[in-house]
Amino acid sequence: MATSSSGSIPDVLPSQVLSVNPSLPTNKLLDNLTKNQRLLQSLPQNYEKRHFFTGLFKTLLDDFFYSHERADIQLYAAICLADIIRIYAPNLPDASPEKMLNMFLFLARQLIGLKKIDDTLFTRRYYLLENLSMVQSFIPAVNLEDNRGCQISTIVLTNLFNAVQKKHSDQLKNLMIEIVSVILAEYETIPFALLEILFARIIDPEKKLREECYELVEAIIRRCESFLKPVIVDYFKAVLITEDTEFLHLHTKIYNIFDALCHISDTIVDDLIPTIEHRLTVSNEKHRRDAAKIIAYVTSSSNNDFAQKYKTLWNTFLQQFKNGTPEIQLACIKYLKSYFINHPELRTDLEDVMIHLSLSTDTNIRSQLMTQLRAITNSNLLDISDKIKQILCERARDKIWEVRKEALDYFGHVYKKECINANWSNDIQKQLTWVANCIIHLYYQTATQDKLLAERLLTFYLMPWDVKTDDKSKGGVNRESEIIYIRLCGLSCLLKLICHPYFYTRIKPDDFLMIMTLLRDPSSTIRQRTYRKLAEQLRDPVCPIELLALLAFAAKEPEREHREQIRRLMLQIIDTRREHIKLQLSYKTTSTTNGHQKTNGFDDDNDDDDDNDNNSSSTIDDKPIDYTLYPEYSLTYFLYFLSKSPAFILYDDIEMLHTMTDYILFLLDALLLRCDTTVGLFYKGLLRSIKSSEDATISSDKEEKAERKDALKKLHVLVDLAYVILSQRASSLMICRASSNVPLPDMYFKKIRYNHFSYLPKDFKIKLKPITITTVSDTTTPINKRTNIGNSADTNNNTNMNTTASSITIVTTPSKSIKQKRISGDNEQNNSTKKKRNLPSIKKRKRQTSNNVNEDQEVNSNSSPVNGNSSRNISTNSSNRSRINFPYEKPQLRSASSSSSSPSPKPNRRTTIKDKNSS
Repeated sequence: MATSSSGSIPDVLPSQVLSVNPSLPTNKLLDNLTKNQRLLQSLPQNYEKRHFFTGLFKTLLDDFFYSHERADIQLYAAICLADIIRIYAPNLPDASPEKMLNMFLFLARQLIGLKKIDDTLFTRRYYLLENLSMVQSFIPAVNLEDNRGCQISTIVLTNLFNAVQKKHSDQLKNLMIEIVSVILAEYETIPFALLEILFARIIDPEKKLREECYELVEAIIRRCESFLKPVIVDYFKAVLITEDTEFLHLHTKIYNIFDALCHISDTIVDDLIPTIEHRLTVSNEKHRRDAAKIIAYVTSSSNNDFAQKYKTLWNTFLQQFKNGTPEIQLACIKYLKSYFINHPELRTDLEDVMIHLSLSTDTNIRSQLMTQLRAITNSNLLDISDKIKQILCERARDKIWEVRKEALDYFGHVYKKECINANWSNDIQKQLTWVANCIIHLYYQTATQDKLLAERLLTFYLMPWDVKTDDKSKGGVNRESEIIYIRLCGLSCLLKLICHPYFYTRIKPDDFLMIMTLLRDPSSTIRQRTYRKLAEQLRDPVCPIELLALLAFAAKEPEREHREQIRRLMLQIIDTRREHIKLQLSYKTTSTTNGHQKTNGFDDDNDDDDDNDNNSSSTIDDKPIDYTLYPEYSLTYFLYFLSKSPAFILYDDIEMLHTMTDYILFLLDALLLRCDTTVGLFYKGLLRSIKSSEDATISSDKEEKAERKDALKKLHVLVDLAYVILSQRASSLMICRASSNVPLPDMYFKKIRYNHFSYLPKDFKIKLKPITITTVSDTTTPINKRTNIGNSADTNNNTNMNTTASSITIVTTPSKSIKQKRISGDNEQNNSTKKKRNLPSIKKRKRQTSNNVNEDQEVNSNSSPVNGNSSRNISTNSSNRSRINFPYEKPQLRSASSSSSSPSPKPNRRTTIKDKNSS
């Protein structure tokens, strides 16, 4: 290469410009492109012999390079084109408009490669960007006709915004800003399409997903705000005033754009305020609500002075907030807390609006206002001004109970929080006086809800719960009897709320755990009276079953007499509930039977009576019995309460698991006495459901992940322990196979995937003695179960046996197939020997059973048929302890209806012989 006389500009010869014909081999083509690029890189702008590169320029305009399969050939072709544009600047080589459009589109597409920082070609792409920025190469593209300039600009902006990365240097980002700013400045009127590309990057979701792109666009808007402001104002007018949004894609996000611009450029926002203010006065309610919502959001945000700076806008907003529709008021109420925290200088204006809102006829507005007031004052009496005090006092006497309850509950919360503080000022004491008066005023109300609410507020807020022994009163040290009285009064109020149908749905698990604190109280008097009050409430068979679960915590009572007394009470409560359910089932069955009209062989034409009977019977049948009333369902809450025990810290603590075994046994031994034959199916389904659930009272936030996992392990290890206890204690009932689940209370449990792992430690062992389970059944016994059935044909005539406690003792023997599977090796001879020994006794039992069955058949055959029907085997002895069917058991395990009779206990041998002689 020759050098000119100046020595700085190389002298290029035509032979140095290598051919890049598409017919060349790929490697040769790439080598020639690289050498040509190095030659062009050394040449200055407006080079004298630039005409030597005209042929190279026309060759590179071929579509062959634009769609080449190799990225490096495309990149070097683009760099050569950019260098040729640079040395030809400020003019361009001659080419057709179509060729120029394709060339600029090709250059714009190459910019997307800047996102690959680790690419080996990244430095060459950086050079391409620098080359395009140096001579503002895209300015000619903006001036292309037929909207082609906008097409090229759209691709340039999109690719640059998508390519920017956090690891890019500030110099590279400045080059991007320079290129975009030059393109926008070249337009006389910036198209809305380019404006929306900028807007899309400053609002969600792009704002959160790509912060580096948001910062880039933010810098571009601030740099170009002088010529962006007119087009942005026109855009807002088109959306909010003329509503010409046919070709606009972001018109639904107009208020998000306004919020983003408020954080970027105050100059642009100043010209947008009149448009937003106009939107508050239009006739369309939805438009006014959206405008009021964005103004409330912007003016309540921190670090801004919108309300002070734009007084006209603020006053217009307050007018809508005060006198607007309920939908507008509800949208603005949510920002009251932000106003009071971030802008206390606006408190006076907002309190006047709040007084007006407290008198609204809409219940939701008054209720939401109470919620916001609770958050605003933060339970601090000093934050309650006279105007807010006036609002609270009026809402404490609101005609709607939910609003009234919200205000009074807040009063009680404030009172309790202030009472915790040791130092009271005179102002605080005056405030506490009127708070207590508002609560006491409830006693003068006639509604039961108000009186129950007053008792709860007095118990939990006004009365001191934690009375220390060193607290002094006027008469000296507080006596123990006073402490007991205060705590038991609170317990009585809480039990009333729990047993009330209306308040029961609002009771939370923490309320029951509060009762558990009384059951662990050091004072034996408090514990005994608490158990007594629980038992008194449980006399009602429809009382919530959670109280029975709490009563079972007496398993570790120190006094044995007290423990046995509670156990007897539990047995009485369980029997009472089962009798209640049995009566309900019997009533349903009897009503259904009586609901069929008897014709005695004659037909009636009274269709109306038939319809009435069918309606009455269907009404009775359709009303289900609440499954949560079953005593067995108490195990659900008992396991949950046990898992919440403060002493239960580690789920794999073997000593604590033995203690938990005693608790569970105390409840299960009471439930298994005189239980149903299919109760094992219920227990299996229940334990399976709990293993498929987790504690619903713990939040699903990441901060509480460890606590949620620990609670899950403690709950599931108790389920595993209960299953082991049931398998050993009641093995005959747990033979069944359960595939269905038992519904669980949503307030306690949240459904998850079934956990098939066992959390019991490997070295944890318990060995329980099986108990004889007295069950209640009226089904025919299976082949593998032998039941001792006495002949009770003449029992009602000869004896005065009390049949209310009649039962069947089930002795379970494994079937022949099961035995054959278990016998292997040397055990076959032992088992065969045992079978031979048992044969005489088995034959004797079979003879006795067959004699009893034959006697029953003889007695039944002596009875005359009724209405010409053939005689049937009818059991003559009926037990009023009928079987209770659980609603979740399998159909094949169901027994007959509750109206069918149950067999009576086996009579003694003397009675049987006497019956034979009499027959």
